[in-house]
Amino acid sequence: MNKRIIITIVLIGLILFKITNIKIESVFSDEIIVINQDNWFDYITINRGKNSGIEEGDFLLSNSYLVGLITEVNEHESIVKLISNKHDKVGIKFSNTYGVISKYENGFLVVENVREQIKIGSEVKTAGFSYIYPENIAIGVVKEVIEGSSSFKILIETVDFNNFQNLEILKRDYA
Repeated sequence: MNKRIIITIVLIGLILFKITNIKIESVFSDEIIVINQDNWFDYITINRGKNSGIEEGDFLLSNSYLVGLITEVNEHESIVKLISNKHDKVGIKFSNTYGVISKYENGFLVVENVREQIKIGSEVKTAGFSYIYPENIAIGVVKEVIEGSSSFKILIETVDFNNFQNLEILKRDYA
């Protein structure tokens, strides 16, 4: 076996180890407020940083639903990449069916090309497809199912990205 294949296998093993060993540590809230919403549905800035124990890779929740991933942290502020960000795709699951958020439209997260019928009111959680978003973080509930010719379009009622309330930080431990 050549060295390149062995290194690739080792790297894949390390990535899988990292993905499967993510553990949610704790949740805290301390009057977190959004102080900047320049890239409206892509990023926000919150008034908490390293001095509050926030680290890159932690998560922001609103009313117990995932808002996004903390991507940059300084002493007193943090930047959060929102799950409504049009450049990223977040893997989700509805009970035993999986999908990917394709966009944020008219107040709903949208999942397209779902092959199975999903019940309205079903909980939607992260799928854990990558090390970025671990499995089972609440995202919202199915509000509407639109039948297409060969698949379904699912509208998910979630965080109001125009009016964040009850913000919390969900810590992540890579142990």
